[in-house]
Order: sequence, then C-alpha cells, then structure tokens
Amino acid sequence: MLKRSVVTWTAIIARYGMHGHGEVAVHMFGSMLGDGIQPDGVLMVSVLSACSHAVLTEKGLEYFFIMEMGSMPVKPDGPMLGALLGACKIYSNVEVGELAFERVIDHEPTNVGYYVSLSNIYSNAGRLDGMTRMRRLMKERGLRKDPGCSYVKHKEKIHLFFADDHSHLETRSIYEMIGELEGLLDEKSKSKKGEEGSIASIRYHSERLAIAFGLLDTEVGAEIVVFKNLRVCEDCHVFIKSVSRVANRRVVVRDATRFHHFEGGLCSCNDYW
Repeated sequence: MLKRSVVTWTAIIARYGMHGHGEVAVHMFGSMLGDGIQPDGVLMVSVLSACSHAVLTEKGLEYFFIMEMGSMPVKPDGPMLGALLGACKIYSNVEVGELAFERVIDHEPTNVGYYVSLSNIYSNAGRLDGMTRMRRLMKERGLRKDPGCSYVKHKEKIHLFFADDHSHLETRSIYEMIGELEGLLDEKSKSKKGEEGSIASIRYHSERLAIAFGLLDTEVGAEIVVFKNLRVCEDCHVFIKSVSRVANRRVVVRDATRFHHFEGGLCSCNDYW
C-alpha cells in the first residue's frame, strides 16, 4: 500500500470483516496501530463488526473496554455499541447485551434493529420475560419492524419479493420450486417455528422466493446473488445452506449485516452473523 491512512485501512478491514475474515481484519488492525495510525469511530465500527462476524467476541470486548478506559482516541458510539450487541447474540450473553442495549438506545432510541437484537438474545436464552418487555417497549415507542424484502437481478431486470408474495408472474412455479426443494431436504433443514414467526410464514420468506426464482431462471450451475434489507433468520440460513448442497449452486446473500457465501451446504459466516 503506497499511501496508508485511516481511510484506506478502514476500507481494507471492513472488506475482510464483511466477508467473514475476522482474524485477518484483526491482524490488519494491529498492523495499522503498529504503523502509528490512530483509529477513528468509523474504523472501530468495522473492527467490532469483524469480531462479531468471526466469533471473536472476547477480542471485541477487549477493544470496547480499551475505548471505555480512554486508551484509544475514540469513545463507543451508536454503531460501535450496535456491533457489540450483535456479538452478544452469538453467545446469548444477556448481561452484556442488556448493557450494550441501554447504552446504544441513548444514541439511537428509534433504531428498531437494536430492540430486535436484544429480543433475539432473550429468545436464545429462553427469557420470555425479556422478549415480552422488548415488544412492549417497541409498542410504547411506536416502533415497528420494516417488512422484509429481497431482490435478485436477472437479464438486467430487478425482481423484488416480499414474504408470502404472490405478485410475481412466475409465482406458481416459484412456490412449486420451494416445495420440491423441501422434499429434498432433511428434517434439520426444514422450517421450524423460529425467531420471526410461524412455520407457514417462514417457509415463504422473501429470500427463499428470490432464490427459488433464481434457480428457475438462471443456467444450471450459475451463481445466484440475492440482496435482503433485513438480517437473514436462522431457519432461512439453514434452508439456504441445504439448497446450495442439493442444487449444487453457489448462493450469495447480502443481508443487513454481511455477505453470506453459501456453497456445498456451508456458509462463509460459519453460522455467526
């Protein structure tokens, strides 16, 4: 790198972190500090996000507490605390998750994603009381989760899907494709009542419809790329991994947190996102 600055380092670290190479991102961060370059808030968000995506929660907490103690020239802000909250979901760390949530809503009190993240942490920990409290808080504050939508580009045209969508011209074929795929999957890959609703609604989440369309309208073996505005739920993540195996396709999904590269029944995120 000819010209090293916090901007160029941020771009590199963010890229590695977004695609699941958290250890490389952390190594690059160490190299940057070794060069005497001081991090800013944007870079620290990238570092904490990389730690979250790569199950480096302890390293992320280490950076967070270093910032808290003033050893770095930046203080934790909304995006940094949000990254920490996301990391807490991986280990169902309720205590730290609650701390991060209370701090982050001081910065962004209307960000629905933070309420959903803590609710999911409570769900993983079997804390029904916590989930109920989050729903009540959202209702009291007039907050609603955005509807999930996904799109796939085919022949220079964007095809947009919502959950349970029947507006597409190929709707019948798309739903038949999902049924055929489910017939090929083992029980572990089939929909269960998950974090986002009933079995019926999960079966036809927007990313599943987009992927089914991609399988129908692209050449055999072609990569399918889907963009989603929200985080992929756990049931759909399991489903897409299995589809990549049984259909022998590489599927790339860009959700609200990162890029997921599905291939041969595995995902680049190692099931942490």
